[in-house]
Amino acid sequence: MSIPILRSSAQHSTHPLTKAILSRIALDEAMHGQFGWFFLDWCLEAFDEKERLFLKTAARDEIGKLLQAWEGFAEPSAADIAQDRLGWMNPETYYKVAHEALDEAVLKPFAKRGMDPRDIEPLEGHPIAA
Repeated sequence: MSIPILRSSAQHSTHPLTKAILSRIALDEAMHGQFGWFFLDWCLEAFDEKERLFLKTAARDEIGKLLQAWEGFAEPSAADIAQDRLGWMNPETYYKVAHEALDEAVLKPFAKRGMDPRDIEPLEGHPIAA
């Protein structure tokens, strides 16, 4: 999920140093971002239903924590100051990009593998429909 957020952050950066750093991190993160799905695809057939449920529940719990953390982006905060001084993506744009990344890079791949975390409990605070 970090890859689309980092790429968008770099694209929205107005300060050259911030843009260069975020672009470099996005390049480095690309390989890491795909490894988890490669590994899951490799071992998924060996998981029984109990193990799949455990993984799906763990994913749902972590996504819930992430959504709670994002609630603060709607309010003016240090993020606004960072955006002004460092040229970062504004909080409203970050919030939109982060939710799109959650949907495309996490929820859809889990659902494709038959382990949609939304089956455990709906995602309050996630505006993108399943």
